[in-house]
Amino acid sequence: MDYKQKLLTVTDCESWIKDLCDNDKDFHFDDNVLDIPSFSKSEAADVKERVKECFELLKDPFEYLIKYST
Repeated sequence: MDYKQKLLTVTDCESWIKDLCDNDKDFHFDDNVLDIPSFSKSEAADVKERVKECFELLKDPFEYLIKYST
């Protein structure tokens, strides 16, 4: 997965969250991503930015986590 790719649309966010789930890298977005062992420190910094973008673009990012993690 490319964690550096900026999320610019709702579709980008939904696809990114789905990719996280499909690759068993989903986590609760309220958790500190630096504490998630499946990400390196540099990946975690990028993931943190992507999560921030999801909250800016989506009404409820958690809805997509639930949708794709089941």
